[in-house]
Amino acid sequence: MAEPSRRSMSRPPPRALLAAAAVVVVALLPGCVTVYEPLLGLQRPVVVNLNAPNFEGQRILVRCLPSDHLPAQDMEYLCRRVRNILQKQGAEVEITVPRGARSRAVEREEGVAPPDLMIELSGRLLHEDNVPILWALSYATLTLVPTITEFTFAQDVSIRDGEGSLLVSDSLQGRIIQYFGAGVWATNTVLDLAVRKESEKINDEASRQEFSRDLLGQISQLAFHARTRARVLRGFPPEAKADAKIESTGPAVPIVPAVPAPAAPAAPKAADGKLRD
Repeated sequence: MAEPSRRSMSRPPPRALLAAAAVVVVALLPGCVTVYEPLLGLQRPVVVNLNAPNFEGQRILVRCLPSDHLPAQDMEYLCRRVRNILQKQGAEVEITVPRGARSRAVEREEGVAPPDLMIELSGRLLHEDNVPILWALSYATLTLVPTITEFTFAQDVSIRDGEGSLLVSDSLQGRIIQYFGAGVWATNTVLDLAVRKESEKINDEASRQEFSRDLLGQISQLAFHARTRARVLRGFPPEAKADAKIESTGPAVPIVPAVPAPAAPAAPKAADGKLRD
């Protein structure tokens, strides 16, 4: 029986090559680089100190409305994050994730006082871009050619007082871009390790932290504006008016009425009625 040649033994069958390529592609696909870009609303600077007692003594209800883009578990996670950031500022926070057809209705038990503020959060997908031909090229080149997915979203925020009057309404928009591929992932990893500073790194964790910081900061700032507007609309309490009086600590300064200036004398006239020089 003739022995097979070394060439035939060293060459794997075509199916083995395809299987190995598929394994490599699947192994390299998790090499993802996520880039977050703040757009309308999210790029505004946050001037409210998130560690100060901005909502001391305030009762706040946070409602997170699920949608096709954001399911109930994601909105529940968002509600918990908002609760934590508001509790750090002294608020007593209650969260709810309504489900079903009556998700828009606010149900309160009889005899329970309404909250001072009601924050309602909902999400929308504005645009999604995913080119199928890039995925085919990425598979054909073992992910050396990266695939790119991009979607633009909006986080709608509305804040009402305990009576249901609208105080603040805003739409916070951003964009998420994801690059899948071994080449772009390896290049970005080298730049993160060797060139970029800690605050300039581009990766999934940094993008999540940046987005969370922008979103929670803007929600806190909108809630602070809503609280201020509610106080202005219902007027200041009597004790606040008493504190606002300004007391004089110096001697009283008499007010002297102004004395009118004397009128100028009339020019003398001659006997013929003409003015003298």
